[in-house]
Amino acid sequence: MAQNSIDTILAHSIVIIPAFNEEKSIGRIVACLRENFPALDVLVVNDGSMDQTAEVAAAAGARVLSLVNNMGYGVALQTGYKYAFANVKYRYCVQMDGDGQHNPADIPKLLAPLAEDRADLVIGSRFVSGKNGYTIPFARRAGIWFFRTLVQLFTSNKIKDITSGLQAYNRKVLARYTSDEMPYYYPDADVLILLIKGGFRVIEISSPMNGNIHGKSMHNGVWSQVYYVTIMVLSIFVILLRGLGKHDAR
Repeated sequence: MAQNSIDTILAHSIVIIPAFNEEKSIGRIVACLRENFPALDVLVVNDGSMDQTAEVAAAAGARVLSLVNNMGYGVALQTGYKYAFANVKYRYCVQMDGDGQHNPADIPKLLAPLAEDRADLVIGSRFVSGKNGYTIPFARRAGIWFFRTLVQLFTSNKIKDITSGLQAYNRKVLARYTSDEMPYYYPDADVLILLIKGGFRVIEISSPMNGNIHGKSMHNGVWSQVYYVTIMVLSIFVILLRGLGKHDAR
């Protein structure tokens, strides 16, 4: 894709980064985005952080929206979705985590299929190429396999990385993301089922990730993982029971 085409796409795109207590990594991420993609807008949703996340992100060049309390990953994302959807300038959105795991250099690769109308949602996948930048703990790999199997069972779509926090999508997906029926607590496999059953085109591209530089995760701890699995299964059940997502993409 020609450089001028890339610049045009970036000028109509925004990166949404939900962040909770990420002062050690968020400045580097935002600075990298601003340096390499100056036409790309960067929004950090500060999810009630108790450190200097908001100040560091703003100093690096991001627009910052701060939630008064820690509302959770899904609510922070919803805040970013609604901000982006309210601005008709943005034809495309990229979401990435604030812990430094994702490679900003992959953003043009994620946006290209959207601009070429080959996809509505593009997932940056750790598993497409078979190579990854870190070892995923066994319990998490088992969880990914379990929900990957559910997605394939209910949609016939063989998505490998159903928990990737690196995604790009167009305004049709963004409109769906801001709807009232959208699951927002842990938007992962349940959201993919909702979109695919609604006729949205979902593809993966290779994007190896680094280990979390803080060694932490929203799913650390046995009870946290049990809670995540329970909430996700219930959310998928509700989506299937209500028949959500039928013929919405067109």
